[in-house]
Amino acid sequence: MLKKNITKLPLIMLLSTSISSLQSHVTQTDVHDVATERGPVNLIPKKVSFAGTIIVKMDGIPGILDAESIADCFSTVQKIIQLINGILNHATGQHVGLFEFEGEFYTLKQIVVMENRLIKNNVAHDHPDYIKFNHILAALKEIFQREAGPLLEKTKKPALKSMNAKLISLWIERADRHNSILKEFGTIEELAALERANAKEFFFFLNDLKRFLTDIMRNAPKACDLYKKECLKPENYQAFDNFLNS
Repeated sequence: MLKKNITKLPLIMLLSTSISSLQSHVTQTDVHDVATERGPVNLIPKKVSFAGTIIVKMDGIPGILDAESIADCFSTVQKIIQLINGILNHATGQHVGLFEFEGEFYTLKQIVVMENRLIKNNVAHDHPDYIKFNHILAALKEIFQREAGPLLEKTKKPALKSMNAKLISLWIERADRHNSILKEFGTIEELAALERANAKEFFFFLNDLKRFLTDIMRNAPKACDLYKKECLKPENYQAFDNFLNS
């Protein structure tokens, strides 16, 4: 059974924009040339099937791949989307970043643009603009680590650690993302890898993790059915299914 601290919630967590529109916003508007000032490349990994793998046997098993697992994956995916694009301000129609610095809110997309300009203009690393960039990037990484904390802790459990490592390795192979920091996810090297990552690498990592978690959910129909019954209102079932199929 799902733990008591997970209650029936509306499908929309933290903002009232539909999940399907958020997913579309990430996968369509971020496909830009990283060398330009428009934003980072989003080499969208193809959907990966885990058919014939251990995930089929684990699907729906309490404490392994259940409603709570889907809730953790879904929550992390939503936070990743918000880190990249920000949260929609319905009054202005604009997306607002999660981190405020000197009166301005920043998204990861904006930070990648900032990094591109600093590199293009050969700005010294001790320049105030570069120091500002590093401060904001570090803050966004901290937000991610805090929000993904529950999921990270569970991946370290002995019963899950081996399975997760195999699934990540398989996903990286099938999605052709061999250089992704995702390969360090849930390992002792993860923190160091994230600390070393520049804005573009961090963006790629988040995008890969978002797709990996979505593929996990897509390949676990029994766990997703449990999640919908235990965490969602019936009127939100279709929106959740649309998100998984996007």
